[in-house]
Amino acid sequence: MKQTTFRLDFGLKKPVRVLHLSDTHFCVADERDCVRKRELAKKREHAFGIPTEELSSLWRESVAYGKSHDDLILHTGDFCDFVSVRLLEMLHEEMSGGEFFFAVGNHEFCQYVGDLDEDAQYKLRSVEEVRLASPNGLYFASRVVGGVNFVALDNSYYLVTKAQREMLEAEVAKGLPVALCMHTPIHTEALFQQMTVTRGRPCAYLCGTPPVLTQHYDEYRRRQQTPDQDTLDFVDYVKNEPGIRALLTGHLHFTWQEEVRPGLVQVVAPGGFLHEMLELELV
Repeated sequence: MKQTTFRLDFGLKKPVRVLHLSDTHFCVADERDCVRKRELAKKREHAFGIPTEELSSLWRESVAYGKSHDDLILHTGDFCDFVSVRLLEMLHEEMSGGEFFFAVGNHEFCQYVGDLDEDAQYKLRSVEEVRLASPNGLYFASRVVGGVNFVALDNSYYLVTKAQREMLEAEVAKGLPVALCMHTPIHTEALFQQMTVTRGRPCAYLCGTPPVLTQHYDEYRRRQQTPDQDTLDFVDYVKNEPGIRALLTGHLHFTWQEEVRPGLVQVVAPGGFLHEMLELELV
């Protein structure tokens, strides 16, 4: 498996090592789910070009490495490809150890991949089940490891609330350097160009993309990804708060690192099906 290491400056006396996983997209359903979900599992297994058995082997290899080499195993969402009884069991079983920290992804709430109008009301259909399976809170959670305050919040539907921003401000006020963990990366010009120009995607799949840029998306993606004012305020706060030292994200299925401003780095972890492993050394 290819291994990449990023070294991030946190001003620490002793390094903190993090295995950063994301977007595993396990596709499993059994007789406890309906026929449609079992058929979806078979279909979606091939969406990422890797059978479940091989994906499970990659997962076990990565986790074994993290448990023996790292201080924390971070997963930034889409462990599950959709909601099934077995997948929620796996989420609970695989991340039940104290070394895991989790930022929920949009696929954790998918009843059937490709459903439209995945909004707050849609999320209510599964949010309690996902919460019970998760190693930490979904809406907002924090954990201190080695003098770093890891904060996870749910921005899986491209929106962040005022209450989440205020909770983040309270964590920053504690004075420890913050690593903000989210599924969806925040908008930057470089990442927007990477997605829409270099990779030719029809939209950027980023949190906080200015509305003037989302107006060129198709109707559904524009409605999905155009930020409200609370989300724009959140992104502006994050980009300008010196206490936030890193944004650790996923969602895009490739490895990415960029300096958002001096002292703030955004990292995107690769998809868990890509035979790649990302390790972060916070120093």
